[in-house]
Amino acid sequence: MSGTSGKRAAGVRAAREPAAGDRGRRLWNEAVETLSRDAIAELQLQRLKQQVRYNYDRSPAHRRKFDEVGARPEDIRSFEDFSRIPVMTKDEHRRVQQESLERHGSPFALLGCAAPEEIVRINATSGTTGVPTLYTLTAHDVAIVNEMHARKYWRAGIRPGHVMLQALSLSMFTGGLPLSQGIMHLGACVVPVGIEGGTKRVIDIARITRPHAIVATPSFGQYLIEEAPRLTGRPASELGLRWFFCAGEGGGGDPEVRRALADGFGARVFDHTGGGHAFHGISCDAPAEDCAGMHFVSEDHCLLELVDPATRAPIALRHGAIGEMVFTFLDWRGGPFMRYALGDLLQVWTEPCACGMPG
Repeated sequence: MSGTSGKRAAGVRAAREPAAGDRGRRLWNEAVETLSRDAIAELQLQRLKQQVRYNYDRSPAHRRKFDEVGARPEDIRSFEDFSRIPVMTKDEHRRVQQESLERHGSPFALLGCAAPEEIVRINATSGTTGVPTLYTLTAHDVAIVNEMHARKYWRAGIRPGHVMLQALSLSMFTGGLPLSQGIMHLGACVVPVGIEGGTKRVIDIARITRPHAIVATPSFGQYLIEEAPRLTGRPASELGLRWFFCAGEGGGGDPEVRRALADGFGARVFDHTGGGHAFHGISCDAPAEDCAGMHFVSEDHCLLELVDPATRAPIALRHGAIGEMVFTFLDWRGGPFMRYALGDLLQVWTEPCACGMPG
């Protein structure tokens, strides 16, 4: 969250595929990813005002949130004004989803914003407990998600011509189809093997396709390191992987885990987050003991807030601040989350990273 350029926000477009001559540059979308803090804030506030009006007009559930505090979209003139709107939790999301299903025959009638004919995909959040929380995407939203994945992998060095093995669940998990589409959007080749076929199938496909990179949970990566000698007679390092992208669970930022993956595969290790929604981040490949977290790459489409977990009072986004993560989708049309709290604690660093990357 530490962009340094003074470029203005006006005219920024969501997707910008680099030309062939741009392959050596460090960022996928320099126009957006190098915006100054002031320019990002200006863009976010502009999009926030548009988004709250859109949500209010089209979603009864979002409108209720405004009604709870006697507010209307025109009252939202600042981020401070917006912080008055009550948060939505996953439990509340499930209740609204069930109410919508019972009253209207659709889980999206109360929370969704776009017309049914505009919806092209339904995703579920990645939680493993309770009823899945669903949200919808239009083609516009899918393009945003693809853009965010491209930003992450480009920063890590992935380019057209690289082959990436997708070894996460290919079910409705947001790291399944959305992630695979994002890899394709960058121009790289995805091998969507998933994990449903088991460890041996992942290893067999890796030996045949010779991928440059793999996306998997860190625990599955460690299991592959253990099992490769038994299943193939060769160490995992001989699979030829140059990148290991951690996703789907915690652990990718743990120094011991990162070191084990780097040594076991002989690969650069990155932790990253963000599947089919608007919150996306990726670490740099700092030495295991120096990894300080992830660079936030989607600020133009996701407003991040910190709140006190007990009182939900706002916490200023200062260097080192810790609080519960609350996010709002910006420029989103299908089922935009608004002040959505997953229950995750987050620590924010605002000073420049030693790697030189913004975000």
